[in-house]
Order: sequence, then structure tokens, then C-alpha cells
Amino acid sequence: MSKPIAREICGKRRERSVSDSPMRRLVKAVLPCVSGKISGKGISLVAVLSCVTWIPCCAPIQSAAPLNHTAWREHTRQIVEDRLTAVAVTKRSNLENFPNVNPSVIRDHRNLDGGSAAPISQDGYFITANHVLARAGGNHVFIIYANGSKTITSRARIVWRSDKDDVAILHIPAKTPYSYQWSEFDFPMILGHSVMQGGVVTGATLGQGKVISKIKSDGLMAKSGTFHMDIKLQPGDSGGPIVDVDGHLVGINAKIEFLTSLQTEIFIESEAIRPSISGIQAIIDRDRESL
Repeated sequence: MSKPIAREICGKRRERSVSDSPMRRLVKAVLPCVSGKISGKGISLVAVLSCVTWIPCCAPIQSAAPLNHTAWREHTRQIVEDRLTAVAVTKRSNLENFPNVNPSVIRDHRNLDGGSAAPISQDGYFITANHVLARAGGNHVFIIYANGSKTITSRARIVWRSDKDDVAILHIPAKTPYSYQWSEFDFPMILGHSVMQGGVVTGATLGQGKVISKIKSDGLMAKSGTFHMDIKLQPGDSGGPIVDVDGHLVGINAKIEFLTSLQTEIFIESEAIRPSISGIQAIIDRDRESL
């Protein structure tokens, strides 16, 4: 898809040089503007003029406050770029020529939905948010994976999904050497700790910020939990990775909270998911045995 068409669909946004890579061109075609879905209850703040609403990864684009750790930012950004992953849910049986499809077809969300994901093994397993797969029934699911500089596009199989935890696992029949390692469960992710998110829309270009709530410990019997950060997200960032300064996977993008007052949206915070790492690994181990 040409840049003028992409801008017509999604509006202008700051691009890095990687925007001209095959991965970026395909992502801009496949995920032009993924709609967020409202979830949770609005809370009255000033009569009916204001309310607090949770939206899955959907907000106006804006940079987080600048960080002082330039060196780690560049190192971590490269890690994220090498593992950039989109999820496409579509009626199409393949995506080979999708960037050349008529833009009016791409705009029609009956034909296309999706979000982001993170590779968590070297044999094709990915984690994403469950709501990214909301329209998977009766449609095809694809993974578009950067694989360093060699993009892989493959039909994906849904291994497991949890509506309660908003987590899902996908698998493709391909090697995925660029994958994430989970951050250590006993590593102290204190308030103010710097993180970067890797959703396919804003990701490594604008996705920098800080943790603003405690992240649970990964005890032996720990369940999935949530934490909050000050990074604004865009439609399509759902399910994308959140990484620490070493590029280790801390969690995945879930939702944002904002205040709506007199038609003006004021960003409050984003919610992220820290799944049960041992539980995720057990599901993957069982699936491997069944292949």
C-alpha cells in the first residue's frame, strides 16, 4: 500500500527508517486501523458529562515522557524490531497479495481484524491478548513475524485462549529464532521502572514509559495478573510485548483507561497483563507433545 493511502486511512504518524521494510508495509496494509472495543462500566464523575472507560489498546498517539537511558533504549528497540509481530484475523485464505487489495476492502472490518503478539519460543509459539481474536470464529488467523529482517507470514493455529485472563497462545509451523525470554519472577519491577512496548502500531517508535503500579511475583502457584504503565497505546497495539531495559518480556498490552469529559479524552493509564509464566509454559509443553 502506498504511503498516501496509508495516511488517508490511519492519519500521519512519525516513522523510523524501518517503516519501509517489508514487515512494516505489510502491517500497514493488514492493520490500517483496528477498532478498539469498549469494555467495563463507565463511572459517573460529574453528572453525565464525564466518565472513566476501559478500552482495549485504543488511544490517540502521543509520546511518553522522555527517558534518560538512551543506550538501553536503542538496544531494546532493536530487540523489539527484530521480534515485531502482527496478528491478522480475516476471511482471506492467504495474505500474499494483501497490500495490493483495494483500500475500501481493507477499511471494512468485516474482512479484517487483529492486533499484535510476542514470540515466546523458537519453535513458533506466540502470546497475545485474547480480545485480539474476538472475531476468530469462522475466519483465518495469520501471524506476520519480523524474524529479524526476514518477514514470515503464516497461518496460525489457536492453541489456547482465556477470556478471563485476556490471554491467548498461537502457533505457526515455522522456526522463530527471534523470541523473547521472560523477565525473572524475582526481579524487582518497582514503581517508575522504565519499560518499552512493542505493538505493531506505535511500538518501538513511541512506546516508551514507566511502570506505575506493582507487578506481581511469579510464585509457583501464581495466576495471571495486571499492572499499569504510563504508555499510551493505539488500536492494533493489543497483545504486543512490554519489555524491561534488558529486552526481557514483562507482559503484554491489554487496555487503556481515559477520562471523557465534554467530548475530550484525557489519558490516565494503560493496563498490561502479566500471565502465569509456569501456566503458559505447561500449555505449550502439552501442545508440543500432541504434535
